[in-house]
Amino acid sequence: MKLIIGFGFVLGAFMAAGEVVVTKVGETVTLECGVDTFTHLQWCHKDVKLVSVNGKTVTARLRVKQETKIVISKVTEADAGQFTCEADKKTYQHSLIVVSVSVTPSGVLQLGSEAILHCGVTGLTPGSMVQWKGPAGRGPSASPTVQLKPVAAMDGGIWQCTFSCGPEIFSENVTIQVDGIADPPPTAFQQSRFHWWKWVTLVSGCLVLIGLVIFAIIFYKKFRKAKASIGRHLQFSQQMLQKPSVPPL
Repeated sequence: MKLIIGFGFVLGAFMAAGEVVVTKVGETVTLECGVDTFTHLQWCHKDVKLVSVNGKTVTARLRVKQETKIVISKVTEADAGQFTCEADKKTYQHSLIVVSVSVTPSGVLQLGSEAILHCGVTGLTPGSMVQWKGPAGRGPSASPTVQLKPVAAMDGGIWQCTFSCGPEIFSENVTIQVDGIADPPPTAFQQSRFHWWKWVTLVSGCLVLIGLVIFAIIFYKKFRKAKASIGRHLQFSQQMLQKPSVPPL
């Protein structure tokens, strides 16, 4: 099974005030407060103070950038949730969502085997839904976990995990390959090309056969002619041998 992951958003993008950013475990993300000027600014995560400008940070993975932005490296699921920027008694809230997908077992899936797809989304607001949509128009599964038991040919293709945060909808795609699926039927072009080559082969075979027949006829005629000539020579020789000799006077 090949894992091909695509997000419907830009990872690590700068956030304006009140927006949502989505990232995955291990990435680096930048959050922007949304103010240009201030006299005092600080960042909090779930009511826990993280950093204040010209102050100290409480984590080695966080640093201040251009005074109004914070950069979080090696994101973990614990980093998800609400981030609050307080600038001169004004509050700007941001939501950080951390996404991870897993397919067990990894590798190409075999027909008749079992597999589990899991889409973990941390930092969503209560009531948000996480669901899977299967390939070939398969209906959504209202669960972050899908069990393929047994794996069927129709399970091969793109699986999409979708989730919402407020009015915004995000998605992450996983492409699954299933071994043992029959080859797809030939296209119209392939069929026409096959028929064309079939006729070429048939005509070529007929021409070769006709050539062999003509060659056989010519060879047979030459053989009969040569045989007749040899027969005449033999007959003449026999006649000469049987002719009585005349005694001398």
